[in-house]
Parts: sequence; structure tokens; C-alpha cells
Amino acid sequence: MPLGNNYDNNKKTTTVYDPSVYSPYKMNNAEGSIDQTCLSFTFWNNSLKISIAPRKQTSGNDGQVYFDYDNGTSIYLNHSKARIFAEELKLFITDPIRYNNSGVPSGQGLITVSNGVEFGSESPVIVIRKISETGETISAFAYQTKGDYYFSVRNFKEDGSFEKDTESYKYFEILQLITILEEFYKASTCAVAYTVIDQLKYEHTRQRNLLQTISNKLGIEGNNNSNNNGRRYNSNSYFNSSSGVNNNPNTASEYNGPVNNGYTQATLDDIM
Repeated sequence: MPLGNNYDNNKKTTTVYDPSVYSPYKMNNAEGSIDQTCLSFTFWNNSLKISIAPRKQTSGNDGQVYFDYDNGTSIYLNHSKARIFAEELKLFITDPIRYNNSGVPSGQGLITVSNGVEFGSESPVIVIRKISETGETISAFAYQTKGDYYFSVRNFKEDGSFEKDTESYKYFEILQLITILEEFYKASTCAVAYTVIDQLKYEHTRQRNLLQTISNKLGIEGNNNSNNNGRRYNSNSYFNSSSGVNNNPNTASEYNGPVNNGYTQATLDDIM
């Protein structure tokens, strides 16, 4: 099984599947005073997809709140745009007034962070806008962060009394967003992927040697019809014979019948 490229060992192009990986770092504010929305993240096609979806008008039979992901809006950030936005969010936390409505454009979209003043919110607001070619806003969705939702317990006493600190975590969801952005652009270097593949090379070699032994016994050809030591495979095996007859008198064949599907030979990579 080839690793690290889009080609097999016969240099034939293959169809590459681009998976969508959904992050559990999903935030929602179904009771927001601006938009009742959900903020979610998906990794796809070397991009970080950030989406804002509105709350559905009706809840499910189980009483849970659901969001309409089909009618929301999204923006796709590559690793460079993700890093820029992460840096803007860090600056925003240090001075929400100076860095109000800071963000990064991508495609026909723009994602920004607001201190919430223009929305009448006391907590920061993430906004994704669709921008026309003339710079006008076509559509926009906002996610109002929950500034007083997350807290820690301080000075807990045995009588059950304690202090609840929400001030230290008023930017908690902004910090979570920064984590998503940082993990994405750092992972995009593929440095971790390289080290994993580099360590797996020993296991891969062990498995390949095992399959090489099996293929030699079955007469299945490897690359260039030779094994790793340059020796030719047995060309007289059943699998290399168009008639399905074992022509080597020194070896025994349990089946000398015709080939059912015309598949007379294969390379080792075909079965990995």
C-alpha cells in the first residue's frame, strides 16, 4: 500500500478520496440575543471550513435544539489565512476596542471578530460575511459567544459555599477557536504525518516481506518482475500461465483448470 503520494508503483494515477473530518469543538448559542446560531468546524481538502448555522424554528421530539446547516454560511481558510486569523484573535483579546472587527478575507467571504458593541452584545461576536465584487455585504451570519457561561470554582468550602469565576473565562470560546486555527495550520506542515510514517516503515517493511514471501510461493509478480534482492519471480507458476497449466515439472499444482476471469498475473501492490 503506497504511502505519501497519489500514485501506485506502476505510475498509474489513482482517484484520491478527500475526507471530511468534523471537529468536536462545536459551539452553540441557542439563546443568543443577536442570532441563535451554532459555530462548527470541518477539515476538508487542505482547508479549515468554519460554519455558522441558524437554529431551526422547531425543536426535535426529544426536546433538543437543532441547527439548519443547509441554510447557514461557511468560509474556507487555508493554513496561511488560519494563522493570520489566529493572530488577529490574540490581538483582539489584548485590546477588544482597538482590534474591533478584525479578521481575514478568503474567497468571497470575510470572517471577523467584534467586541459586540455595534450588536448590543456584552460578549464578542464572530461574523461570517459574503462579500460582492464591489465590497458590499451580500449576506452575514453572526455567532454570539457565551461570555458568562464558562466558569471555575474558587475557594470551595466544606459547607458547600464557593466563588464562581466567570471573568477569567469570558474569552473561552475565542480561545477554543484559536486552538482550532493553530492546530490546523501546524498540522498542515505534515511534520507529524512524516514522523508517523517514518516510524511505521519498520512495520510496513515487516508486512511487505511477509507478503513478498507469500507472493513468491504463489508466483505473483512484484515490481519489475523481481523481488527486493533482484531475483526474478517464478514465471512458470499457474498465475503467470495463460492456460492455467503448471509448466514447471519440479513443482506441484493443485489446480490446472482454466482461468475463470482471465486474470493471469498481478503485482504485489495490487493486493496490498
